[in-house]
Formats: sequence, C-alpha cells, structure tokens
Amino acid sequence: MKISKNQSKSLFLILLFIGSCKKDSGIPRVPLLCTWPADYHSGEIVENYSSEVFLKDTTYVLSALKKIGDLPPDFLYPCNMPEEEKKEGLKVIVSGHVVRFKDFDSAVLLYGYPFEITSIEYVAQ
Repeated sequence: MKISKNQSKSLFLILLFIGSCKKDSGIPRVPLLCTWPADYHSGEIVENYSSEVFLKDTTYVLSALKKIGDLPPDFLYPCNMPEEEKKEGLKVIVSGHVVRFKDFDSAVLLYGYPFEITSIEYVAQ
C-alpha cells in the first residue's frame, strides 16, 4: 500500500497533535473570572441556591444554611459580589462555583467558602 503526500501530511499532523497533549491532572478546572492562586480548581457547582446577603465585618457574604455537596453549612465568600446586591438581608438566588485548592480542599476562609458567582438574582419579598 502506497501513502500519498496528502495522507502522509495528515498522519504527521495527527501524530504531532497526539504527542503534544498534556496528561490530565484529574482536577476539574473551569476558567473562573476572579484571580485565584495557581492551584485552584472548581469544586462544587451551586445552582439556583436560595441565600441571604450578610455583612461580616466589612465583607458581604452569602448564607449557606444547607449542605453544598460534602461541605457543611457555613457562608459563601464571593469574590465577585455585584455592588447592587451588597445589601444586608437581601434574599437572592445564586449560582456559581465553590473554589477549592490543591492541598487545602475544604477551605473555609475567615469569611466562608471561597466562591465565584456565575449568576445572582434578587428575590422579591
């Protein structure tokens, strides 16, 4: 069987592509908007979670009164809380990602679990 020039070019490109692939670390990684340390990965996905805005010291956080995956109830510490939602007692529906770190998987920072909001909406009271 004779290989044409086009077939050999295609074979070369396929081999080049396969050889340049990196081995997956097994850590799910979603491109997030906030600046996180290099070893972050996207942990639990939060979808349509009922929450309330609280002011802890000078930082706005979201209540997490129900478990999220394996995480016990605490607060979500969003890196990207919109200014218009920074009102203590405001009821919201939020979606986003709990942010995890390689050797610090159940990180509860001073204000709660590191969290990045992908959507947030005000709930009329």
